[in-house]
Amino acid sequence: MLVALFVFEIILTGLTVFTTCMVEHKFKTIEESLDMFTNHKAYTTQSRIAFVDSIVNRYNKYDAEAEVDIDSIIKSQLSKEYIGKFPYVSVKNIATKLKYVMWGCVVLELLVAIANGDGTTLRTVIMISTSIFLTISMEFYTIIRGLNEHGDNMIAEISNYVVNVYPLKKKKKVQIKGNKLIVLDAKGNSIEKKLTQEEREKIKQIGKETTASKIENEEEVILKVEDIVQLLETLS
Repeated sequence: MLVALFVFEIILTGLTVFTTCMVEHKFKTIEESLDMFTNHKAYTTQSRIAFVDSIVNRYNKYDAEAEVDIDSIIKSQLSKEYIGKFPYVSVKNIATKLKYVMWGCVVLELLVAIANGDGTTLRTVIMISTSIFLTISMEFYTIIRGLNEHGDNMIAEISNYVVNVYPLKKKKKVQIKGNKLIVLDAKGNSIEKKLTQEEREKIKQIGKETTASKIENEEEVILKVEDIVQLLETLS
């Protein structure tokens, strides 16, 4: 019985480390998803930005004047995620709470040793001491890895983007004046880019396809906000 509990303790140690790595990889994937979502020039697929895209879409469904708890939306979306074939919530619970089961095993080992009357034998002392060492190590390991804190920071980062940054990006507009492309944000800041003749022809074609409004003459065009992504992808 004591040997079985000791082996189980070792298995729990391995599971804690393995599931922690799985959760950290998931966090990294989501953070990369956010970076790709904010960088339209980055090559990506819809599946790689699906997490952030789904949050933005859910957030946009609410009325502009409604009070929306964006953190709840993100946590709700996280609860539906999978790490491989395993639910994210289950994997994270194993990574952060398995240490309590390990303490339970240590207590059981002590009780078994006392019941068997061999608590002072060398083998028993080594196994119980090793189990205690592994459990304490996993306590420190989970503190150092800080999955809960990492998750909270990630949620705060996504929340800040969806609430504060994304609305400003939506308000951007692009102007084409002569041989210059000008991107204007909501605060009036602008970025200019000189265009080649080929690029100007591409932009004119985009303007025709997206019914962009033209003002003053054929050399000055204002594109709709939703056409920015297509335009930048064309020029990249």
